[in-house]
Amino acid sequence: MEDKIICAYCGREITLSDYRVYCPSCKADYHKDCWLANEGCVTEGCEYNRRPAGMCPYCHTPTRREYAYCKKCGRPTNPLMNLVYYPEGSDFYVPDSEAGCAEKLVGEKSNDYMKSFYEMENTKFKLSWNTPAFLLNGFWFIYRRMYSQGLAILLALSLLVASIAFFPGMRILSIPLLIILWAGCGVCANGIYMEHIRKVAREALKVPENHRLDYIKKNGGTDKKFAAIAGGVCAVLFVIFVLVAKAVI
Repeated sequence: MEDKIICAYCGREITLSDYRVYCPSCKADYHKDCWLANEGCVTEGCEYNRRPAGMCPYCHTPTRREYAYCKKCGRPTNPLMNLVYYPEGSDFYVPDSEAGCAEKLVGEKSNDYMKSFYEMENTKFKLSWNTPAFLLNGFWFIYRRMYSQGLAILLALSLLVASIAFFPGMRILSIPLLIILWAGCGVCANGIYMEHIRKVAREALKVPENHRLDYIKKNGGTDKKFAAIAGGVCAVLFVIFVLVAKAVI
């Protein structure tokens, strides 16, 4: 069950139909109307906590309330203005393009993967080498949140290994297939990952802007926990397989 997002001002849940506002300093969440009603943040000690009338919240220079920017430091005097736009690269920057969403979704090593994606897109050749995918095969796919692909690869590898162990007559076919599947993970992983990210990025653009970052966080990046669980399960199954093989062979 997902944690509810609670407004720091009114204490009510912020739903998908509400416009969600982040405090740029303490990162507290608000309904937009609550932020405006309170004229800033309610967090004690936060620099956006009820900005004194006629004073810049940054350099504390006296200024008129109707001025959008401080005449001395040039920064916004209205806290809400900081929430309308975040510079690209900021943790709170909301991407508005497929490429921007894709970069956020990749997360770790996004520069390397995005470079590979652009090269494949330009050359129309979707085969490139991925060493982690070659070494970890299905676990890499699970780590990158491609669960169905990862589980399918692990199942196929398990069946091939089992056929080699229990059906000697099948080895002439099973061993080449095992090698092809293992090497294929390294050669095809980037292309498969690109299509996966592209699909999720398109879905992310359909999500309301004030909830798009939450969607990207939930569906992008890496999943170390599930990959570790899958590794543990496979380790247990491998031990059972070895014991059974010794008893049968």
